[in-house]
Amino acid sequence: MPKVPKEVTIESYTLRSTFFLGKLESLGFFQLFEDIKKIGAEHGPAYSWENRGEWGIAEDAWEKVLANHIDPLLVFVHPNILLIHPCFLRYYRSIAQLPQKGIQRLSGLSGVEKIEKGRGLIPEEKLPFVLKTVNHR
Repeated sequence: MPKVPKEVTIESYTLRSTFFLGKLESLGFFQLFEDIKKIGAEHGPAYSWENRGEWGIAEDAWEKVLANHIDPLLVFVHPNILLIHPCFLRYYRSIAQLPQKGIQRLSGLSGVEKIEKGRGLIPEEKLPFVLKTVNHR
Protein backbone atom coordinates (compact mmCIF):
# COMPACT_ATOMS: atom_id res chain seq x y z
CA MET A 1 0.00 0.00 0.00
CA PRO A 2 1.53 3.37 -1.02
CA LYS A 3 2.26 5.85 1.73
CA VAL A 4 0.27 9.09 1.63
CA PRO A 5 2.50 12.16 1.88
CA LYS A 6 2.19 13.99 5.21
CA GLU A 7 1.24 17.25 3.46
CA VAL A 8 -1.76 15.55 1.85
CA THR A 9 -2.86 14.15 5.22
CA ILE A 10 -2.51 17.59 6.85
CA GLU A 11 -4.53 19.20 4.06
CA SER A 12 -7.23 16.53 4.38
CA TYR A 13 -7.63 17.14 8.12
CA THR A 14 -7.57 20.91 7.62
CA LEU A 15 -10.42 20.64 5.11
CA ARG A 16 -12.35 18.39 7.48
CA SER A 17 -11.93 20.90 10.32
CA THR A 18 -13.02 23.76 8.08
CA PHE A 19 -16.09 21.80 7.02
CA PHE A 20 -17.15 21.12 10.63
CA LEU A 21 -16.53 24.73 11.66
CA GLY A 22 -18.79 25.84 8.82
CA LYS A 23 -21.45 23.38 9.92
CA LEU A 24 -21.32 24.65 13.52
CA GLU A 25 -21.63 28.23 12.29
CA SER A 26 -24.58 27.38 10.04
CA LEU A 27 -26.34 25.66 12.97
CA GLY A 28 -25.94 28.79 15.10
CA PHE A 29 -23.89 26.75 17.58
CA PHE A 30 -21.73 29.63 18.77
CA GLN A 31 -24.70 31.90 19.50
CA LEU A 32 -26.39 29.06 21.36
CA PHE A 33 -23.17 28.57 23.33
CA GLU A 34 -23.20 32.25 24.35
CA ASP A 35 -26.90 32.05 25.28
CA ILE A 36 -26.34 29.00 27.48
CA LYS A 37 -23.24 30.59 29.01
CA LYS A 38 -25.36 33.61 29.94
CA ILE A 39 -28.09 31.44 31.47
CA GLY A 40 -25.42 29.58 33.45
CA ALA A 41 -23.95 32.81 34.76
CA GLU A 42 -27.33 34.24 35.72
CA HIS A 43 -29.22 31.16 36.88
CA GLY A 44 -26.74 28.28 37.05
CA PRO A 45 -26.54 28.06 40.84
CA ALA A 46 -30.32 27.58 40.99
CA TYR A 47 -30.10 24.38 38.93
CA SER A 48 -29.90 21.20 40.99
CA TRP A 49 -27.79 18.42 39.52
CA GLU A 50 -28.72 15.94 42.22
CA ASN A 51 -30.48 13.62 39.74
CA ARG A 52 -27.72 13.78 37.12
CA GLY A 53 -27.27 10.01 37.08
CA GLU A 54 -30.89 9.63 35.96
CA TRP A 55 -30.16 12.05 33.13
CA GLY A 56 -27.33 9.94 31.69
CA ILE A 57 -24.42 11.89 33.19
CA ALA A 58 -21.57 9.58 34.15
CA GLU A 59 -19.93 10.44 37.47
CA ASP A 60 -16.41 10.44 36.01
CA ALA A 61 -17.49 12.90 33.29
CA TRP A 62 -19.16 15.07 35.93
CA GLU A 63 -16.00 15.10 38.05
CA LYS A 64 -13.83 16.08 35.06
CA VAL A 65 -16.10 19.01 34.22
CA LEU A 66 -16.05 20.26 37.81
CA ALA A 67 -12.28 19.69 38.18
CA ASN A 68 -11.72 21.90 35.12
CA HIS A 69 -14.06 24.63 36.44
CA ILE A 70 -16.44 24.29 33.49
CA ASP A 71 -20.07 25.28 33.94
CA PRO A 72 -21.99 21.98 33.73
CA LEU A 73 -24.67 23.65 31.58
CA LEU A 74 -22.09 24.07 28.82
CA VAL A 75 -21.51 20.32 28.67
CA PHE A 76 -24.60 18.56 30.05
CA VAL A 77 -28.23 19.24 29.33
CA HIS A 78 -30.39 19.88 32.37
CA PRO A 79 -34.11 19.07 32.02
CA ASN A 80 -35.13 22.63 32.90
CA ILE A 81 -33.13 23.98 29.97
CA LEU A 82 -35.05 21.85 27.47
CA LEU A 83 -38.37 22.57 29.14
CA ILE A 84 -37.79 26.33 29.02
CA HIS A 85 -35.71 26.48 25.82
CA PRO A 86 -36.37 23.37 23.72
CA CYS A 87 -34.51 24.92 20.78
CA PHE A 88 -31.27 24.45 22.76
CA LEU A 89 -31.52 20.78 21.83
CA ARG A 90 -29.51 21.80 18.74
CA TYR A 91 -26.57 22.89 20.92
CA TYR A 92 -26.53 19.76 23.06
CA ARG A 93 -27.06 17.51 20.05
CA SER A 94 -24.05 19.15 18.41
CA ILE A 95 -21.89 18.54 21.49
CA ALA A 96 -22.95 14.88 21.47
CA GLN A 97 -22.22 14.79 17.73
CA LEU A 98 -25.61 13.33 16.97
CA PRO A 99 -27.61 14.10 13.86
CA GLN A 100 -31.29 14.89 14.16
CA LYS A 101 -32.10 11.42 12.93
CA GLY A 102 -29.85 9.96 15.64
CA ILE A 103 -31.72 11.81 18.39
CA GLN A 104 -34.97 10.64 16.89
CA ARG A 105 -33.92 7.00 16.69
CA LEU A 106 -32.17 6.79 20.06
CA SER A 107 -34.71 8.74 22.13
CA GLY A 108 -37.94 8.21 20.21
CA LEU A 109 -38.40 11.98 19.87
CA SER A 110 -40.09 13.09 16.68
CA GLY A 111 -40.15 16.59 15.20
CA VAL A 112 -36.54 17.37 16.16
CA GLU A 113 -36.08 19.91 13.38
CA LYS A 114 -39.27 21.72 14.37
CA ILE A 115 -38.21 21.76 18.05
CA GLU A 116 -34.76 23.11 17.21
CA LYS A 117 -36.31 25.90 15.16
CA GLY A 118 -38.39 26.97 18.18
CA ARG A 119 -41.69 25.72 16.80
CA GLY A 120 -42.25 22.74 19.04
CA LEU A 121 -41.88 21.35 22.52
CA ILE A 122 -40.34 18.17 23.84
CA PRO A 123 -43.13 16.01 25.27
CA GLU A 124 -42.63 15.41 28.98
CA GLU A 125 -42.70 11.64 28.53
CA LYS A 126 -39.83 11.83 25.99
CA LEU A 127 -37.66 14.20 28.03
CA PRO A 128 -35.89 11.49 30.10
CA PHE A 129 -34.95 9.63 26.92
CA VAL A 130 -33.64 12.80 25.27
CA LEU A 131 -31.57 13.68 28.36
CA LYS A 132 -30.01 10.21 28.53
CA THR A 133 -29.33 10.16 24.80
CA VAL A 134 -27.55 13.51 24.77
CA ASN A 135 -25.76 13.36 28.12
CA HIS A 136 -24.53 9.80 27.67
CA ARG A 137 -22.47 10.67 24.57
